[in-house]
Amino acid sequence: MTGAVPSLATVHRAIRRDLNAGQRAGLRGGEKARRAHDVHLRRPRAWRNACWEGDHKRAPVQVDVEGVPQCPWITWFIDCATNAITGVAVTPHQPSRDAILAALRVAISRGSTYGPIGGLPSVVRVDRGRDFLSRTVRTALGAFAVPVQDLPACTPHLKGTVENLNRAVESMLLASLPRYTRAPTATVRRRSPDDPGPVLPFTAFVALLLDWVEDWNTRHPSQAAPLSKRGWTTRPRSRTSPSSSSRPSDWRTTAAYARSPPAVSAGAAAPTSPPG
Repeated sequence: MTGAVPSLATVHRAIRRDLNAGQRAGLRGGEKARRAHDVHLRRPRAWRNACWEGDHKRAPVQVDVEGVPQCPWITWFIDCATNAITGVAVTPHQPSRDAILAALRVAISRGSTYGPIGGLPSVVRVDRGRDFLSRTVRTALGAFAVPVQDLPACTPHLKGTVENLNRAVESMLLASLPRYTRAPTATVRRRSPDDPGPVLPFTAFVALLLDWVEDWNTRHPSQAAPLSKRGWTTRPRSRTSPSSSSRPSDWRTTAAYARSPPAVSAGAAAPTSPPG
């Protein structure tokens, strides 16, 4: 003889008592909903150029590319210690190795054209994108003895700096542009491809994005500390500077690291520099 079957209310009380919020979210929405409740540790803050994170971002804004409305792509690298955007490349098509090499050239170069922000990182952290892990990109970074750290799949929290940048540019800039294809709230009408609203030229979109990058790098209050050109031309403090075993004391100007950036092949995306 079996025991009495518990009531539904009893089962619900047992679930609330024995399962945490993440497990209950997983029962309702699956594994992706459960990950939203995960707790992640924060990496200790290091020196500038200790680590960069790179990613592609599809801009949900239709721009005019030779008479055809298309959504451009942004390829950029960000310094994890200072949240400074070191290099940007914008393409009107799906990005590939050419966009990565263009953004890397901007990030590595520190001349008057590209500004003082940048240099040579100790490591570049990327996801499992095939273009980031291509032989061409690895060879270009390997020429400067910069390793590429390939992160496991489905772990955006391991490159949270660039993921936060992707969210910030959409909420701060892209959502305010005409032909924005995502509704930020339920009260705003979602734009459709047939919307007769104005379409920004591709060049105008690039100019607006670079202005935003300049503001992010110099004036935005979310930075850990106000950035300036002086902060990228002076040597780091001894407590945060790289050890002598990993870099020379003046490693930004030492001849061993002052090589020319990797050449971008013909037909590659034109590098776009964060002004200043």
